[in-house]
Amino acid sequence: MRASSAKNRIFLFLTGGKYTGMQNEREINGVIRLIVLNITYTIVALIILALGVTDIRRGYVDQGFLQLIIGFLIFSNLFLLRTEFPFIVGGLIVTALYGAFCGMVIFTKNNTGGFDCVWIYSYPLMSIFTLGMPLGLVPALVLFAVVILGTFGIGVAAVDYSLTQAALICAVYFFVLALTVIYEVVRSIKDTWLMRQDRYMNMVLANSPDTILILDSANCFVYCADIFLKQMRVKSFETIRNHHYREIFAAFGTPEQIDSLEVEFRRAKKKKCPVVVEKVIDMRGDGQSRNYEIHYTPMFNDEGRYQGAFILFHDTTEINNAKQRA
Repeated sequence: MRASSAKNRIFLFLTGGKYTGMQNEREINGVIRLIVLNITYTIVALIILALGVTDIRRGYVDQGFLQLIIGFLIFSNLFLLRTEFPFIVGGLIVTALYGAFCGMVIFTKNNTGGFDCVWIYSYPLMSIFTLGMPLGLVPALVLFAVVILGTFGIGVAAVDYSLTQAALICAVYFFVLALTVIYEVVRSIKDTWLMRQDRYMNMVLANSPDTILILDSANCFVYCADIFLKQMRVKSFETIRNHHYREIFAAFGTPEQIDSLEVEFRRAKKKKCPVVVEKVIDMRGDGQSRNYEIHYTPMFNDEGRYQGAFILFHDTTEINNAKQRA
């Protein structure tokens, strides 16, 4: 419990206080985005602050103070992401501040030993990753225009760039920008396809007259049909997500029934083949037990490793009653 609590606190800190764990796989994109955003911009803010102190010591007082201000502003806006304020607002402010620093690098002298362009090249990645498409493309294109002006403009920047240097800086920036856009578009297409597949799964679960359960490799719930939630009088699937099936089955089955089911499930898992078990269960909790065919199908990957199970509860009460009347 202590290890789990510590893990949740770390997760809470890395995601800006918005998540305590990966309870919902559908939110994984937002969770990863928040973690990377907080870690990356924290490191960037510390480096900018260090550069500001260095520039002040070397005589670039105005430039150094400007870097210190930008660094502190990035830090303060990271805390804004920890509030209930919309993520897009805090992300836009942080991106704009980082863009101001990258633009300043072009127009001022610095002491980064030739690594100043690294800041510029990282901006398309940071902007699009933080804000997504198409919003993240706007700041990246604005900085691209600033880079063109600062490198090709004569007497505009504090450093005189040769034609070759200016062309190389702009070409590399455009290459990183184009590569980032292509990656984000491909990722968006893939996410759309996965969402479409997930929508089909949700329609099956929503319209199935039989109880369908899908377990993960730890035999915990990852999907279930809506009919099961109604029978169990559960308002939201999130309340039983990631719970072990024995814990949920205890609401309608006796310990002996659950133990016998587990024996059959383990046997099917060991033989790597489906099994059908007939049980009389009061799943609805109305005092009327019904006949069920419980179909258990273990699922394995290409390497033969157990990945989870598909369980179907098929109500055969009416069929059995019709046979008895016949």
